[in-house]
Amino acid sequence: RMLGSSLTSYLSAGVQVRLTMLEQGTYDEYIQSLPTPTVIYVVGLAPLPGQAVVELNLPVAQVLSDRLLGGTGAPASTRGTEMTEIELALLKTIGQFILSSLREAWSNVVPLRPTMQEPVLSPELAQFATMAEATVMLVLEVSLFKTTGTISMCIPYQVLQPILDSLTSQVWLGGVTRAPTDDSREQMGERLTQVTLPLTVELGQTELSVRTLLDLKEGQVIRLGSNAAGPL
Repeated sequence: RMLGSSLTSYLSAGVQVRLTMLEQGTYDEYIQSLPTPTVIYVVGLAPLPGQAVVELNLPVAQVLSDRLLGGTGAPASTRGTEMTEIELALLKTIGQFILSSLREAWSNVVPLRPTMQEPVLSPELAQFATMAEATVMLVLEVSLFKTTGTISMCIPYQVLQPILDSLTSQVWLGGVTRAPTDDSREQMGERLTQVTLPLTVELGQTELSVRTLLDLKEGQVIRLGSNAAGPL
C-alpha cells in the first residue's frame, strides 16, 4: 500500500500494488524463477545480518523509465530487452521508494536502515547467498498505465533469524498507537521532502511588440502592470 501510494504521487498516475504470492523456498529456486534480463537490486537490511534481493520485472521497469524521462508511460511494442545506463540510474529513484516502504512497514518490528546497491540486469550477478539456503519469496503485482508486471523479493533465513520471535501479528499491530518518536518524525520529514508540487509565481504582466522584445539588452528595465510592493 505504501509503495503504491508513493509511486502514484511521484508519477502523477494511478499505480496499484498487491501481494500475490508468499512462500518458502531455496535461493536457487528463486534465482531460477527469474527471467533474464530483469532489474535486480541487492538490498542491505541493517541492523539485520546479510542481504536481500528485490527484482523489478522488465516491462514495469521500461514503463517507469519512459515516464521518468518525460514520456507517457505507454509500453513500447518495438522496444527490445536492453536498458541503458541512464535508465538504470533513473530506476535507483524507484528503488528509494521501495526502501522507504520497507522501512515504514517494518518499523514496529525492527528499525531498518535499508541500503541498495547499483541495479544489475542479470540474476547471476546477485550471488550473495548459497544456492541451498532457505528463503522467503514474495511477489507483488504492479499495475501502472496499461502495463502489469511484478516486483519480487527474496529474504534469506539468516536475515530473519534474529527477529523470528517478533514476526507475529501482536508485535506488528502493537505499535499502531505508539506516540511518534524523534526517529519517526525525522523519517516523516524525509518522506515529505520527496514530494514534488508544481508552483507558479506571477510577478506581473505587460505587453511588448516583437520588435521591442528582440531589441532588449541586458540591464534594461521592463515595467510591469503591478505594484512593486504588491502581492505575487
